[in-house]
Amino acid sequence: MRYRSNMTEAYRKVVEGKLKEDGHTDVPSMKRLCKTIKEDVNAIESKLNSMPSEESIDTWWTNKMAKSGDNINSCKDYIMNPVEEQKEEVDLSEAVEMPKSDLDNVKSFTDRNQHYEARAYICARMKDDRLKSIYNEVGSLQDKYNKELGFLLSRGVRDQLDKMVLLPKMKRAFKNWKEIYSSI
Repeated sequence: MRYRSNMTEAYRKVVEGKLKEDGHTDVPSMKRLCKTIKEDVNAIESKLNSMPSEESIDTWWTNKMAKSGDNINSCKDYIMNPVEEQKEEVDLSEAVEMPKSDLDNVKSFTDRNQHYEARAYICARMKDDRLKSIYNEVGSLQDKYNKELGFLLSRGVRDQLDKMVLLPKMKRAFKNWKEIYSSI
């Protein structure tokens, strides 16, 4: 079955952190990409401004916009705060209580059936960009292959990541990890 081998290979690359990069790591390429993103955002905003306010938009589209906004925000945070500075900020030697507002956000993602976004949000609160990226990539794979293997991906990959990686990190980071874990 061709889809199974594609999914198996994609999952392995995600978990091993070996997703292929597009090769554009130089500053001029990133400047061009930022310009393209700005143009696209301006076109979207222009279209939205021309639409009546009572018109509704498909949920899948608004979810993609929310995810895109989160990705852009992560990129901004990364470029504005170099990795060395971020590492100094993270001190997980003593667990802290996740604020109620953050916990409510996690529950909100789960209530909207955005399980990968909930997990990525938790990772962001733990300042674990690598794990956040893995959840975002696995979520993208589920979106792409949902008709063929969505359930298998959801129950297999996500559950293994949760048990083997996320849960141990949450236990070290948050005193109220049980409440957080039960929310996802």
